[in-house]
Amino acid sequence: MAKLPPTQVHRKDTKESPSFVKLHEDLRGTADLVLLKIAIKESEKDLTKYKNKFKVSSPILLDERAQVANAFGVWSHPETFFINRQGRIVGKAFGGKDWTSTDMRNLIQHLLSDSIPVKGG
Repeated sequence: MAKLPPTQVHRKDTKESPSFVKLHEDLRGTADLVLLKIAIKESEKDLTKYKNKFKVSSPILLDERAQVANAFGVWSHPETFFINRQGRIVGKAFGGKDWTSTDMRNLIQHLLSDSIPVKGG
């Protein structure tokens, strides 16, 4: 089991979560993009409080035993993975980000433009 502390979804989060929520709202319906948060070693109660506080509409995976975190080699919070349609990690970001910034939006647009459609479905 990972020695990661809980993600602390209940902590005061003034930048990362609100901008992630805004990005999700702005890009909802984009066929090649799924935004998924993962709460590591959190309680369902704290996760519900977090979702309500920040009005999170994107899915959140509750990784109670850090199995997903271990599989992806997560060692800090927050950590962001960019995974292409073929399931390969094409990028990582460490630490809190302003997902509404021009730099982050340009990065996401670049990654989306480099995605190769899967033939046959």
